Amino acid sequence: MADNEAAPELLERAPTQIFLGRVALQRDRLLAAGAAADRVADEIPAFGHVTRAALKAALRETDQALAELAERIDRRGLTDTRLERFAMLRTATDRVVGECFALAAGVLTRKAGLDGDACREADEFIAELASLINPSLARPTVPGEEEFLHRGVDVIRRRLPDNGVWDLAVMAHEFGHVLVAHHQRWDTTNDAKIDMQSMVEEGWAAYPRAPSEELFCDAFATFVLGPAYAAALVLHRLDPAEQTAPASSGTHPPDAARAVVVLEALGRLAVEETSETRVPLLHQYLTAAWASLQAQSPASLRLSDDDHLSLTMRTRRAHNDLARWLEPAQFHWPSMTIQEVRKHLEGQQPTAGSAPRATIREVLNAAWLSRVEAWQTNCGLAEGLETRAREAICRTAQRNE
Repeated sequence: MADNEAAPELLERAPTQIFLGRVALQRDRLLAAGAAADRVADEIPAFGHVTRAALKAALRETDQALAELAERIDRRGLTDTRLERFAMLRTATDRVVGECFALAAGVLTRKAGLDGDACREADEFIAELASLINPSLARPTVPGEEEFLHRGVDVIRRRLPDNGVWDLAVMAHEFGHVLVAHHQRWDTTNDAKIDMQSMVEEGWAAYPRAPSEELFCDAFATFVLGPAYAAALVLHRLDPAEQTAPASSGTHPPDAARAVVVLEALGRLAVEETSETRVPLLHQYLTAAWASLQAQSPASLRLSDDDHLSLTMRTRRAHNDLARWLEPAQFHWPSMTIQEVRKHLEGQQPTAGSAPRATIREVLNAAWLSRVEAWQTNCGLAEGLETRAREAICRTAQRNE
């Protein structure tokens, strides 16, 4: 009888106990994720330095929120509001646990050499770009399914496998996201610090903030890298058959919009260069190449004239702002250096001792120049060019150590 009398009280308490158990399980997951992150944080110094504090903060804040929810449930029982709060925190736990294990897997992949040193090359390239603006902006990379900057832990993912040296240029776009998140300039007129958000939040046609940031990062990547970035996008990445109407929840603008931005940004650089530098010629080739690709697609997949004009004018304004605020980072085509690098990459200077000193930006542009001209003349790419390009990047990294 006593057991029967206790049953209603037990049943009344059951939902509370069930959800207290569920909260405890989520906290256990956070604990396991933190342990995994700790075990790999020291494997790559840059990873440990940049991300450990951010990961710990995210884990701690989520765990604290779960602990507070458990206390309220234990003392006052379940309510609709607390059930909704638990659902939200469970999603937050999924997010931070997933990020911890994805980063741990990426670090271990790098350590095992399964990325073929692609992330080391990306690290060096990003460090080179950061050195032109603020060295503290350099961020480490880990392998991922696609390229993106995870703002929560400040780590850049590099899509692997990708197209090797031909896709390394895309890291300049991801570095643009770091710039938006962290870089500030000094407004001497008002004696105030201004971040880069203003260059993202206005004027990029009718796109919301996330796609607008992508367009700004395209303009920035072209500004700092020149033809190599535009070639990587136009010749490798952008889809001329993609729909031009962006999804309301999408984070990326249509590829046609990105093409307008990178080609206009490259055109701004070309205006400031002589024909001897090859920038104007590469701009003409890439513009014609994109037009020929779009000619194979229905006219309905092209941007409207109004959107095209709006993006063109906004890109010009972005270029002028970047030239004013980040002038040391602007790409200029050093004709003699790139020609010498190109000869080496094509095997005309076969020994490493004869290789010219060059930055990674110069190596990438020399490689793309050789590839584009091989296509234009219907000749095959010089055998071993990509291997020599990667060796040149490695030598540049060694000089910078």
